[in-house]
Amino acid sequence: MESTLAACREAVEKGADMIEVRFDRMVALPEDLAPFQAFEKPMVATLRTSRQGGGYSGPDAVKLSFLKEAARTGFQYIDLELDFPLLTKAQKELKGAKLIISQHDHHKTPSPSLMVQALVTCAAKGDVAKVAYHATSMEDVLRLTEAAKLYSQTGNQFVAISMGERGSVTRACYENMGAAFTYATLHKERPTAPGQIDLVALRALDGEKVVAGVVGQSLSHSLSAWMHNAAFRSLSLPGLYLKFQMDRHELTAFTELVGELGVRGFNVTIPYKGAIIELLDKVDPEAERIGAVNTVLNTGGDLVGFNTDVYGVQMTFEKAAFDPKGRKVLVVGAGGAARSVLTHLSRSQAEIFLYNRTKAKADELAQTFGGTTVVSKEELTQMEFEAVVNCTPLGMKGYPDELPVDISVLRPGQFVMDTIYNPARTKLVIAAEERGAKAVSGRDMLIYQAMKAFSVWTGILPDYEVMLAGFQEGISR
Repeated sequence: MESTLAACREAVEKGADMIEVRFDRMVALPEDLAPFQAFEKPMVATLRTSRQGGGYSGPDAVKLSFLKEAARTGFQYIDLELDFPLLTKAQKELKGAKLIISQHDHHKTPSPSLMVQALVTCAAKGDVAKVAYHATSMEDVLRLTEAAKLYSQTGNQFVAISMGERGSVTRACYENMGAAFTYATLHKERPTAPGQIDLVALRALDGEKVVAGVVGQSLSHSLSAWMHNAAFRSLSLPGLYLKFQMDRHELTAFTELVGELGVRGFNVTIPYKGAIIELLDKVDPEAERIGAVNTVLNTGGDLVGFNTDVYGVQMTFEKAAFDPKGRKVLVVGAGGAARSVLTHLSRSQAEIFLYNRTKAKADELAQTFGGTTVVSKEELTQMEFEAVVNCTPLGMKGYPDELPVDISVLRPGQFVMDTIYNPARTKLVIAAEERGAKAVSGRDMLIYQAMKAFSVWTGILPDYEVMLAGFQEGISR
């Protein structure tokens, strides 16, 4: 009981507009509810049943009796499930409190028509209709958003939530769906429902909010959220950066969702930097030439693609005080990172050499960047380069821990750049330093491209040191 009261006090301190007490999460139902009268915020009493994803499995009569006491004690709202067997009786006996009639499904999302029907039914039996469904895809999130917007035309108070990490955006942008409010967790490490956003982060969205995020297939090790959210806090901007993990088939629904919810923009990472292009309304000329987009801006519903990775490469070279003009630079790899590196080297008038295990891919890329010479594995050891840039995933966490080139390619006085940032000291960085080269990881490239993306969405270029601190905090977790 004391820990629950302490949590309520913390919620008040952090700026909650309402406080929901999940009595089904308590070891035993408290006999005295009077201490909750000390809170001036509207209070919601919830005793969620196990069949609706809660922890209560006792008699329905006991539940109703307890909630009657909660209403009598001063709880302004009582949350009851639509399938509660004593709902009709509760409507008569829970006088003095408003009823939130809710329906939950922790396994799937129904069709939009069924969601609207559920909201209509819930509204007919209470004061606030609430639906929460688990999203297994971005299509599910889009369907819930469309259903919510359709129902909002009734003018009735309602809450609609897409549960799970994919659905976090519906919590951040609930107002854009027409919902009356949403639910937050006190501590992001201990959410009471999947996909909940912590209260401090949601509270910071007061004002003209900027919701952004990163799109990719595997984002468990992404550090983007740490950097961007650190920048939002530093600048006191009402912003939030989320992770949008999804499969290829979800991209179309996601881009529609961005427009529906007013998401300001998003980053794109492996493996969708090329695939996203066909879903955009416009692409910046440089990003189009590269054939890869890593930053998207939503301008009134039109999605515009940019590539800020090139800026990240440029700033990394400048910070290392290496001017590639007229100098022999070896680029290893032929993927998206290589395209960004080649763009910078090409416009800097470097003498570019390209190596890739699959020569056909290197040949194709070399045609895009005229003046690039494709070299074989055997030729590498016979040549001397003033700089070497690794654009392969070799050495990255989760990939083979091996050098992308023979160690003999590395020489004293070289500038060696690894586009990998995790781990901070890859096998290539260590080997290059041991052979007298100046070596850097992909950390700065990541930070600088993030800074540029942030400026695309906000018009403000954040401080490097702020994003560095966010990076370091994230990589230490």
